[in-house]
Amino acid sequence: MCSLVYVVIHEQKTWQQAQAYCTANHIDLATVQSDEDWANLRDVVQKMTKTAWIGLYNDINSWRWSYQNKEIAFSTWSSGEPNNYGGYEACGVTQGSSWNDYDCNGLFPFFCFNGKKL
Repeated sequence: MCSLVYVVIHEQKTWQQAQAYCTANHIDLATVQSDEDWANLRDVVQKMTKTAWIGLYNDINSWRWSYQNKEIAFSTWSSGEPNNYGGYEACGVTQGSSWNDYDCNGLFPFFCFNGKKL
C-alpha cells in the first residue's frame, strides 16, 4: 500500500497563507485519504505536540480537501467536531490524534504533502 509523504513547516501562518506556501513549494496542504495516510501524518503530528493546519476547509455545504477540492472520504474528528464554534471555524487543524475546525485566521505551523508515495 502507498501513502502520501508529509512535510512539516514550523513557520506560523493563517490557513490561506499556509495553503499558498504549500502550493508554491510542494503540492498542497496535507490531504488524508486513508487510514495509512493518517497513520503517517499522525506520527509526525505527535512528535510536534502542537496544533497544525491541514488541507481541510468548509465550503458551506461540506468539508473538503484543498487539493483538487475533493469531499472528505476519511475523517478523524475530535468528539463534537466540527462544530463551527462562534460561526467562524471553516478550516481544519490536526491536534494530536484527531482533527478540529478552527478560525482560518489563526496562526499555526502546517503540513504540506509533496505527492511522493512510500
